[in-house]
Amino acid sequence: MVFDDNQILPRAASSGHGALPARPQGGQFQHLFRERQQRGNFAVPQTIYIQAPAQAPVPPPTPGASRLVDPNIEYPRIDSWLLDLDLHPKRGAENLNFAQYAPYFEAGAYKTIVQLEDLTMAEYKEYVSQAIPGGVISAIKKYVKEDIILLKRAAANRASQILGY
Repeated sequence: MVFDDNQILPRAASSGHGALPARPQGGQFQHLFRERQQRGNFAVPQTIYIQAPAQAPVPPPTPGASRLVDPNIEYPRIDSWLLDLDLHPKRGAENLNFAQYAPYFEAGAYKTIVQLEDLTMAEYKEYVSQAIPGGVISAIKKYVKEDIILLKRAAANRASQILGY
């Protein structure tokens, strides 16, 4: 990018497109620049070349970011939810010991089950942990989907009762 002495905004050096607006004349700091330049304390270059910083890698999308999260729904924390799965008479019947995987979710910065809603099997393996067996991930995905539907229905029912529908 090139900054020209007569421009207040950058323009691409090779773009050749129309010029940007000229710097306003008689600005409040203009006299300070002239004064410093005359004393030799400050040189105002005609052109400044700035190298753009290297692009940082784009982080993976935040799970569930494609949808708006209802602020009226209190989604359970993953660690306590996994323990509830173990204690549930049907979901915990296979003794998969879901709670043991809570540290993997915590390490991946996954806090509530709504963050898991849109994760694919590959994303679980990549962003959460490869140590979680596929069968456990499948069960977690199924239970996340079921519980989020139940939570949304309960919130809709509460809202309709409040609004008198």
